[in-house]
Formats: sequence, C-alpha cells, structure tokens
Amino acid sequence: MKKIILALLFCVSLASPVYAAESPVKVLVDGRELKADVPPQIIDGRVMLPARAVFEEMGAVVAWSEGSGLIQAVRGDMTVKIRVGEPVMYVNGRQVDLPGGVVPQIIDGRTLFPVRAAADSLDLAVEWDEASRTVTLTSPAAETPEDDKKTDADDKKAITDGAPAKGGDSPVKEDDRTLTMQNGETVTLGGLPSSGYTREEVGMGGFTWRVYNADYTNFHMVAVEKGLVCGVYSNSRGFSFGGVSYGDKPKDASIDGYNVKFYTDSGADGAAVAVLVLPKDLENRGEMETDEAFLAAQSLENFDMVNAFRAGNGSSPLEWDEAAEEAARLHSADMADNNYFDHVSPDGRRAINRYLEAAGESVPYTIWGENIVAGYEYGADAFDAWLNSPKHRENMINPEFRYMGVGSAYNAESTYYYYATQVFVTY
Repeated sequence: MKKIILALLFCVSLASPVYAAESPVKVLVDGRELKADVPPQIIDGRVMLPARAVFEEMGAVVAWSEGSGLIQAVRGDMTVKIRVGEPVMYVNGRQVDLPGGVVPQIIDGRTLFPVRAAADSLDLAVEWDEASRTVTLTSPAAETPEDDKKTDADDKKAITDGAPAKGGDSPVKEDDRTLTMQNGETVTLGGLPSSGYTREEVGMGGFTWRVYNADYTNFHMVAVEKGLVCGVYSNSRGFSFGGVSYGDKPKDASIDGYNVKFYTDSGADGAAVAVLVLPKDLENRGEMETDEAFLAAQSLENFDMVNAFRAGNGSSPLEWDEAAEEAARLHSADMADNNYFDHVSPDGRRAINRYLEAAGESVPYTIWGENIVAGYEYGADAFDAWLNSPKHRENMINPEFRYMGVGSAYNAESTYYYYATQVFVTY
C-alpha cells in the first residue's frame, strides 16, 4: 500500500531519559516555533504535543467533539481522527496504532497526543536535539500525496483510505475570492449571496448552506454567516476559482483566512473537478455534526453532486426515490451500528432486497446498483471517493439508471464513524 504524505505530526520517541528539572521542550514545525497555550510535555519518555496547535500550524481545519472526546483535523485531501484515551488514530479511515501505549489525553483543557506513529506512517521527518531539547518536524518539500484507496476486486466496497492525488502547479491567487460558474454567475467570499437557492440546511463546517440546484450544469452551494458568503462548493463543469478552472491541475492553497480544497479526478490525470472553500478557523463552530438533520443534508448534497457530475458528462439527472433513500439510510445505519462494511447484510439481504422492503410493494425494476463508503463526514468527500473508484463512478454516471436515494449514518463506537450508501434503480 502506498503511503500518504501529510504535514501533520503527533509524537516522537526519546532515546535518552528526561528529567523534570531540564528546560522546556521546544518544537519547530517546518522551521517555525510552535506556539501553544499548553506547552509540549514528556510523558513516559515520549513528547506529547497539543493537537490543535500542531494541526493548525500545518494549515488544517480542526473540529472537537467534547461529548465523544474526538478531534478531527482536515488539511487538503487528508482527514485525521483521534480520540482521547484510545491507542489508535485514523488517517482517511486507515487505522494507525500509536506507539508504546501512550494515548491522547487532556491536560489543562487541551488534548495532547504522541507523534511517532503519525510521522512514520505519513513520511514526516522527525529530529530530536538533546542539547537544545528541540523536536524538529519537517514535511516533505517536493512530494505529492499518492492515492491510497482500498477497494475489493469486484468493487463491492470502497473504504477510502485516502483521497485522489493533488496535481499540477497552479496556486490559488490570494486576491481572487470569486467562484464563477459556466453561465457567468459569480459568488464572492465576504459578499452577499444571490437569491434563487432551492434549499437551505446546516452542513459542512457547521455553517448554513444554500443550495443552488435548479440547473445542474451550474450547480453550486454557498455557506452563509451573518448574511455574508463565508464558503463555496461546486463540482459543475466550467467552474473557476482563484485562477483554477475545472480541468486544471491545481494544488491546495489558502487565501486570507480560508482553506481552499480542490478535488481531483484520477481518471483525468489529476484534473480539478470540484472546489470547496471554508474559513480556516472553525474553533467556535461547535462539535462535529452527527445528528439526523446534518446526515440527511449530506445525503441530499451527495445526490446533487452526482447529478452535477452526470450533467457535465452527458447523462440525464436522476430522480430522488424515497424507498431508495430509506434502504440506503437503513443499510448505512446497520453497518455503523453493527460495525461491518459490506453490500450484504448479516442476514444475507442485498441492496435490491432492502429496496423492495422499503418500497413495501412489488416494483417492476429492470436494473439496480449500490455504492457504499465509510470514514467520511461530508457528502462531498464521499462523492469524491466514489468518483475516483472506476466501478462506483460507473454507477453514478450510468445513463440507464433513473432513480436514486442516498442515506448516511454515524456511530461513535464504530470503526469508521461515518457510513454512506447510494442506491440506484430503474423501473
């Protein structure tokens, strides 16, 4: 399995004993000294770093769930999840054991956690200077994250352990805050949102999102706070943002307090096929969303993204099917609650069996299909995972399908936390 590269670190083992009377530990991250209200500490011979400070120094968006003790950091196409008291972490759904049994813990109101496992698994350089008691963390200077997906041979499942590789050398221009659609419509960060949205819901980042899906060839979503635009998303062919257009080979960049993430298509040589822009500082946005309303919003947004993708590739839009949604939602919940990942339920039912049960009647279907994914909080990331898996992509773009439903679920005790299912049917 290829390694994924991410400039986020957690712990380093020490080769020599540490004494309480010695000077404080200093941490350098890509040459910058880490500043944090709770300093690094040495516990059981390992340096423990304040999670939020390290993640944010590396440009990640951090969310904290006090109820479950879960911290999630998102930087570009990488998602890292750690939980207080657990000896493992998850990198894009892939479990990584933490070293030496030292677990993340809360000290003075901040989560501190070890680093060596993350450094080893994510190809980060770590150095310890005994004389100055300095940990130096260095991210790769000229490497590109590799695709690290896990799918079975017949594409029954795709637990995405990574996202598509970023490509190209087209940085976002810092003075360009405007999303431009194919029809010339524009949305500017910090400006007023336009009218004409068809749906409003609480979504990514905990913001209120307005969905513009009346024309899937110009589908986009706008996050609004205090009446002004604070985030955007689009996967419609022809969009442009910050000097990067659909089909370009971009790299992630930030502008004036925003994180800019370009989703890419591995089947199109790493071309940009979607963009997500959110404020960098999500510290006051509350816990990660796990309630039914949020999960339902992610399912609907995923449905819209599929139709925008179809519109850009010559397929007619799918119609929402309530029975397909129920079958998808219940299967996602079953996988989350019973901690498994498969198209076949423990009782032997397949997608079409679950669909017919949800429909409550005999449906003269002709073809059906199902995609499942685990480990992604947002519908946009689930869509991206399916897009970059050939068989799942075929389901989403198949011109023979007419109806679709999407359902999502969450369980804090499950392996991947978030589960999503797409059900396709024609009758």
